[in-house]
Amino acid sequence: MLNTTKMKTLNWHKKIKILTDRHISPVQLSLCLLLLFFILMFSTDTRAFSYKDDDSGHDFILVGIGIFRQNLSSVEGDEIIFDRSDQGLPGEYSNRSRFSLYGDGVIFHDYNFRLTADYDEEYPDEGFTFLLEINRDRNFLTIGDHEIGIFKDTVFTAMDKYFRGVTLHGEIDKGTATLMAGAIRGESATDVILADGTSGPYRLEEIPVVTGSERVSIEIRDRSNTSRVIRSTPQSRGRDYFIDYDNGEITFQRPVDREDFRGNPTFIVVYYQYDALGSRYTRAVWGSRATVMPTEDVQIGATWLAEGPWEGTLSGDIYDQRQQVFGSDLNIRLTDRYRVGIEAAQSETPFLEDSARADALRINIDSNPLDPLRVYGRYWQVGRDFLTFGNSDLSSNNVIDEVENEEPFEFRSTNLEFDLDPNINTSLGVDEQSYGLSAAYWLSDFHTASAGFRQGRDNMPDDSEDVTTTTRNFFASIKHIHPEKMDYLLGADLFDTFDDASPRTQDTEISRILGSVRHLLGNYPYTGDVFLQGAYQYEKFDDRIDDLLDHQSHDIIGRAEIFPYHEFSVFFEQAERFLYEDHLGEFTKRTDISMLGFEGDVNRYLGGELTAEYRLFNDLILNRVEEEEQIYTLRWTSLPLDTLKTRLKIEYRNLDYKLTGRTDERLIFGGQVFWNALHNLLATVKYSHEIDTVHDPETSDETFNYDDLMLRLDYKIRDSWSIFTYYRIENDEIETEPLTPTKTRVDTVLLGTKYQVTDRIDVVASYKEKTLQNDIDDTRLKYFLETGYRLNTYLTIALGYEHHKSNPEGEDAYEADVMYISLIGKL
Repeated sequence: MLNTTKMKTLNWHKKIKILTDRHISPVQLSLCLLLLFFILMFSTDTRAFSYKDDDSGHDFILVGIGIFRQNLSSVEGDEIIFDRSDQGLPGEYSNRSRFSLYGDGVIFHDYNFRLTADYDEEYPDEGFTFLLEINRDRNFLTIGDHEIGIFKDTVFTAMDKYFRGVTLHGEIDKGTATLMAGAIRGESATDVILADGTSGPYRLEEIPVVTGSERVSIEIRDRSNTSRVIRSTPQSRGRDYFIDYDNGEITFQRPVDREDFRGNPTFIVVYYQYDALGSRYTRAVWGSRATVMPTEDVQIGATWLAEGPWEGTLSGDIYDQRQQVFGSDLNIRLTDRYRVGIEAAQSETPFLEDSARADALRINIDSNPLDPLRVYGRYWQVGRDFLTFGNSDLSSNNVIDEVENEEPFEFRSTNLEFDLDPNINTSLGVDEQSYGLSAAYWLSDFHTASAGFRQGRDNMPDDSEDVTTTTRNFFASIKHIHPEKMDYLLGADLFDTFDDASPRTQDTEISRILGSVRHLLGNYPYTGDVFLQGAYQYEKFDDRIDDLLDHQSHDIIGRAEIFPYHEFSVFFEQAERFLYEDHLGEFTKRTDISMLGFEGDVNRYLGGELTAEYRLFNDLILNRVEEEEQIYTLRWTSLPLDTLKTRLKIEYRNLDYKLTGRTDERLIFGGQVFWNALHNLLATVKYSHEIDTVHDPETSDETFNYDDLMLRLDYKIRDSWSIFTYYRIENDEIETEPLTPTKTRVDTVLLGTKYQVTDRIDVVASYKEKTLQNDIDDTRLKYFLETGYRLNTYLTIALGYEHHKSNPEGEDAYEADVMYISLIGKL
């Protein structure tokens, strides 16, 4: 029946030309594609169909898998619980209806197309997804599920949400035009999560998350003003983190520190879409954009973006209750050295009586008056009521507008502000006006001096009943980055915040001086390259309202790093922070961080990362330790034999609050072993364990335990006969003293086999038992047997029987018998 061995490529073009011996018309080609689509929809094997005809200009390939299944079921008990029960087979032996298709190539000489389509009965929440893209030169038509949004060359009218619809784009030498319409899936949310010093999992507030809709970043925020983002680092799925969409859990590859050693907190910011109760699609969206270039140096654009309630039909409510944004933009290249960009927008909510309107404007100036000099200017003003349904970054005040600069300084144990470069805006959003000017001057190819100014204020437009807060920022720096010589940076920063309240509630000034150096000490036989790195930062905080808050801090950090192997490094960091409080006239606090680490690949057989971090938070007045934190991390990948691969992950964090006696302890560890014991036998062992313990003398102690163990064997007895089996144990335990612990255990056993009786007949059978043990025990059983018969080269029919049984106490029990027929097509 199912065969997932090799992809077979069938070149049919010669046979087709022999049969027809004439040019294929567009209608005939469409019928061929439709027939091929139908055949692939009933295909279980992963196969490829390629077609080429030089006369007509067709050259494409289609790859697809699929099963069509029709059930005849009888259920005694709760049918809804049965419908939601798991299918109980691994993917390679699944008997559920599913479909996947990919196409790529050229038709009619000039039209490139790409097609993806997926459906899986086991994941009905995801539904059927598809995307068809057809383009010729710079013109294209896109139909289906858009994951990257549209109008992204604008800010106020950008649409960055996942939507299903159509986009039509056309271009000529002097202009472009784009039309789009579709439906937005689910609702949108932005979660701001305070990091806890581990890799997670960090849980989102809403589930299930729409697949591929999330955007994740890690932000360092000013401890004195958490609305000020010091640094924002975007994260990439698969490389930096993994996400469980069903449960809304994000796990990072490395632990995320809860703060840097200067006390600036770390936040995990996640924007995502989730499926809300009710309709799968909640909002309709449509819009258009046009640009024209009257000259080579001028581009004028206009954009309209609107959304309304999705009613499932094209009812009048969608348009009558719409909200919309109109935008225009102008980009001018005055000369090769002077460029100006302007974007203005207005949002409207027509169904409100006063047709609530809000304005937005941004101006960018980028000039290069002299070869070594570059000057940037920015202006930004967006009203508090400006609609942000399209660009979610506006609602989260996270529009990054900065200049990329090479940054050689890196410290794992802390974060210093090495962003003293010509960046005007670090965070923009609604209810804000800001403007600034900065410049960078290249003294040489490796030597740069820069300076800048920025002022911002909220309460836009002015409301006499609201307080207006103003911020001012000045900075200057000189930087030297050379691939073979010493790197260094010197800089100064001034940050002012005040408001117009009477009396004032905010009136502070922060001034900083920063210096850093990185030097290649040399190359030695046993250590390889040896790098030394150091940094110092002085910060003075003045509160003009309360002098008792005035303080100074001295931050010192050093790093030594060696490379004994080409892609493997050993490093040690030591960081010290001293806090001086002006009203006491002495140093009061000290933060001490030590970190030792190994990371990289020793060779093709061994690689990973090991770090140990120790932090102390000291009270210098009372000469005592206030907090103590230990963090240990190990990630290991080993290939000791060609047939054996191992992975290991251990994270341990302990935070001890010395003054209160409270301790937070977390241990996460797990591993995987893959062993090809024989050429036809694969053994897999996976285990993970998590322990969270909170001890607080003033409240009850809490302990959470979770572990997951799976043993699996895949054995191919001979070419026609294979067996597969696994055993999985999951344990949950929550203990809150003095209550009785709550324990849950889930045992899952699966045993299956596949046998090729003849060239035409195969048989697949399996048994699965899943037992939930807690206050109410629940055992689910499934028996499965299927026989497939190949009618001819192109079509196979399969008959199957399943028996399901679930017997928890209460009304959720059911017992079901399922007879089904599957159709399987093969090229």
